[in-house]
Amino acid sequence: MSNQWKKSCDCVTVFSMVRVTKLMKSVCLRSSRCAVQVRATLFLGLMIFHAEAQQGPHLEPIGLWEFNSNMAIDGAILDQLNSTPLGLVGAAELSSDGEGRTGEVDDRSLFFKDSGGEANPTHARVTADNPAGSHFLNKLNQSNKNDKLTVAFWQRWKSGSVSNSSSVWFSSPSSGAGNRGFQAHLPWGNQIVYFDTSGCCGSPEKRLNGRIAELDWEKWNHVVLVKDEGSKQVWVNGKLVLHQESGALPLATDWTSMHLAQSPTEANVAFHGWLDDVAIFGSALPQNQIEALASGALPSEIIASPEEWPPEISEIFPEDKT
Repeated sequence: MSNQWKKSCDCVTVFSMVRVTKLMKSVCLRSSRCAVQVRATLFLGLMIFHAEAQQGPHLEPIGLWEFNSNMAIDGAILDQLNSTPLGLVGAAELSSDGEGRTGEVDDRSLFFKDSGGEANPTHARVTADNPAGSHFLNKLNQSNKNDKLTVAFWQRWKSGSVSNSSSVWFSSPSSGAGNRGFQAHLPWGNQIVYFDTSGCCGSPEKRLNGRIAELDWEKWNHVVLVKDEGSKQVWVNGKLVLHQESGALPLATDWTSMHLAQSPTEANVAFHGWLDDVAIFGSALPQNQIEALASGALPSEIIASPEEWPPEISEIFPEDKT
């Protein structure tokens, strides 16, 4: 893929088949993260071995809330990476068991009742008024300097509630338009999806929008919002439904909060229903990972720990003479 980078190793050495197998495993630990091509020749009882490891881009996970094992404590749900508290406001609550996107036992989601609005604000938020929240926002702002971000989640509207809404909103004082650093109407009341970054509402600088045909918003749908420098994408259920190649302004680096299910400046712009498996990455998630999530993989399943990353190869010995 064009957005992948490579680390390669050309070497001639002696290994038993067992050692070759172990080396292959060390070069590429997860098939979802990289692919290994191997060429082996038996020469005078020696194994001549060539391997190339191709690794996908680091996913750079920043926040992860799957809502299954991280129960609400003191009005907040802790994320699974750095214990960032996602505060619950108004009628936001952890759902009943079995109300996650799979419908299975031990699967929960975050439920936003339809009572949310100006009179009773209902949302979940991360703010800088605690050390973990401040760390999360600082990490986002540092990541934004690379102008790449992915927000992925499952969403299901409560029956009869689809209206003007905002599913996710990152506040940025410098962006204007209600501090609109990064936000998505999924959908607006006219059934059109709007994906705004660094303000509103000109296209392609700030807005990507369009109608998604034949989508039942009252069923579980997987949504991925991707900002990749000038490019923006909206994926629904593993399919690319909205896309612009270039022209988007860079992400701002003064984000001060994240809100789920409600605009922080317009309380009547609210989502009523369930959100699940919310994941934030400081990178443009590649197609195969987006498809994996839409097919049911948990975000935690596609995130490899640093110990599992393929090795960095600084030099080759002996020197490649081919």
